[in-house]
Amino acid sequence: MTKPVPSGRSTVREAASGRSLTMLALSQLSRNKGAMLGLLMFIVVLLSAVFAKQLARYDPVSIRPQDYLQPPTWKHLFGTDSFGRDVFSRTLYGGRISLRVGFLSVGVAALIGSLLGLIAGYLGGLIDGAIMRFIDMLMAFPGVLLALGIVALLGRGMDNVIIAVGISAIPGYARLVRGCTLSAREELYVLAARSVGCRHRRILFRHVLPNILGPIIVLSTVDVAWAILNAASLSFLGLGAQPPTPEWGAMLSVGRGLLREAPWQTVFPGLMIMMTVLSMNLLGDGLRDALDPRVYG
Repeated sequence: MTKPVPSGRSTVREAASGRSLTMLALSQLSRNKGAMLGLLMFIVVLLSAVFAKQLARYDPVSIRPQDYLQPPTWKHLFGTDSFGRDVFSRTLYGGRISLRVGFLSVGVAALIGSLLGLIAGYLGGLIDGAIMRFIDMLMAFPGVLLALGIVALLGRGMDNVIIAVGISAIPGYARLVRGCTLSAREELYVLAARSVGCRHRRILFRHVLPNILGPIIVLSTVDVAWAILNAASLSFLGLGAQPPTPEWGAMLSVGRGLLREAPWQTVFPGLMIMMTVLSMNLLGDGLRDALDPRVYG
């Protein structure tokens, strides 16, 4: 007699009994070809930034008039810019700044936004109303416009760009975490914690937060790409990295005037931005599917 073939959902349930949900999520992620491609692309970008000093053959800020606007060759893999600087070296070092801005600004947004969302969703009432009206006020402005206004107030520079991009991303985390907290606070494990006299702080950070980390991780992954794009936009406008600092958005701004005569000045930094954003979006989509609780229903 032929044994019935188990359904995918029952197989997942059986696997869940022997393995942790973390291992299941990693296994699910490893089977996602798009996510693995995104992870590979991001590793390439990350390693090129980390080992920029070892990979770059030239000083990224050293001016060499004799190498003015040379096309890509074996000597200069990405060509040179209008100051004779090696575009390959500047692109590698620019990755350090762009990735730093992306991760730090998302860290600021995730920390503040998640804290506000936890408090608003758990306590409710007037506190919830006051916090969410503040969030609505931030959301009234488009993200780039809000970041532009903050940089205009604080002044130029990458540190101010990190603050501006981080603040403009806070509403997304606050609304996401608030929604998840509203649902989680009615779960049995929260009611049990309340019944034994746990303090609100312990319930929030030991019970609620660990159970809603999945959506926060997914949003953070996608937001790194958004933060890099916004930071590049601000640098393109002259509000971020200042010359001669190598930064992808600033390099696009410098090369736009010679786009026809020397397109390599903008093509390669633009490709790095595209590659980084695409990799984070692919990885974020894979994480969203891997961390979806319905998969393990």
